[in-house]
Amino acid sequence: MIFDIFHSQEVTTDTISGAACLYLLIGIIWGEAYSLLEHLCPGSFYYSLPQKLGHLISSSFFTYFSFVTLTTIGYGDISPVSEGAKLLVIGEAILGQLYIAIFLARIIATYEGRKKTVMPSKAQKGPSP
Repeated sequence: MIFDIFHSQEVTTDTISGAACLYLLIGIIWGEAYSLLEHLCPGSFYYSLPQKLGHLISSSFFTYFSFVTLTTIGYGDISPVSEGAKLLVIGEAILGQLYIAIFLARIIATYEGRKKTVMPSKAQKGPSP
């Protein structure tokens, strides 16, 4: 999927759909990584939730945190505390921004390249009588 997104000669709806799916997959995988880290090293994250809700924290909560991090929104209701958690958060935030920047650059470059190849063929025909 990654190869198709970044090496296709033409951007199609499949390319865009694949890129969206990959972005969502990144968020889900990172959420599972956060959940695993919290399971292996309890206390890696600080939660601003009432104590009675603390036992309800599940991998879906970390998926939420992952997408908040991936999009760099940062609501502040959960924060990394341990060094491992901070490294994961930094990695995801950087990946999220680079992914969007690289994907948009790829779409624009493909569009501009296509526009340049279409324009000369029209210019070769010359004016119509």
